[in-house]
Amino acid sequence: MLTGASVHTAGAQAIVAARPHADLAAVAATSGVGTATMQGLYDFAAAGSWSAPVYGDKQLDQECSAKWDCAQGLICAGYTLDFAICRPEWMAGAFHNKKSTAIPDGSATGIKSTLQVSGLASVPEDVILHLDIDHPRPSDLRVVLEQPGWPSGAQAIVWQPGSAGPSTVIVGWGIERDAMVNGTWALYVVDTVTGEAGTLKGWSLELTSRWD
Repeated sequence: MLTGASVHTAGAQAIVAARPHADLAAVAATSGVGTATMQGLYDFAAAGSWSAPVYGDKQLDQECSAKWDCAQGLICAGYTLDFAICRPEWMAGAFHNKKSTAIPDGSATGIKSTLQVSGLASVPEDVILHLDIDHPRPSDLRVVLEQPGWPSGAQAIVWQPGSAGPSTVIVGWGIERDAMVNGTWALYVVDTVTGEAGTLKGWSLELTSRWD
C-alpha cells in the first residue's frame, strides 16, 4: 500500500519492519527512512489515501456511485456529482504543491499558489481540494480555487471569511465542468483580518476527468 502511494520501497520496508512506532519522530528516526520517505508519507496523507482500494465489479461506461465501485483499472468519475460512470483509471489523478508559503497578515492580495495538472482527459468532473493551513484564526481566511485558463477559467470560493472551512473540500459549484482540466490550477489565500498570521503548508487536488 505504501509503495503504491509514492513511498520509496526501502523506506516502506524499514517502517513496516520496525513497527510499532510511538510517533512520527520515531518513524523519522528509523534506520533506512530518509527525507524522501517522509515526504512520500506526507503526500500519502495529503491525498487522503489511508487504505488500499477495494475495487467493485462495475465495468467501463457502467453507472457507479462511489470512488471504488468500478473494477480494477477503472475509476468512478463524477461520484461527487449527479451522474457518474466508470472510466479508465488514467482519467483520474492526484496533484500536489508541497511548498510552504507565509500568508501575509491582513493583506488584501494575500498569496497565490499554483500546481500543474497534466495527463488527464479534457474537462474535470470530481474536484476534491485538500488544504494544509496553519493559522490561529482560520475563520479570518478567504480561500479561492482557480481553474486553468483564467481569465476565461472559473473560480470557486472554498472558504468564506467566518467559515473556518474544512481541510478537505468537495468543489461543486464555481468550477466549470466543460472547461480545461489540464494546465495551471491556482489557490488564493487572503487573510482578511489583521492581528494573526499563518502559513499555507501545502495543498493538493484529486481530480477525475472526461472528454468534452
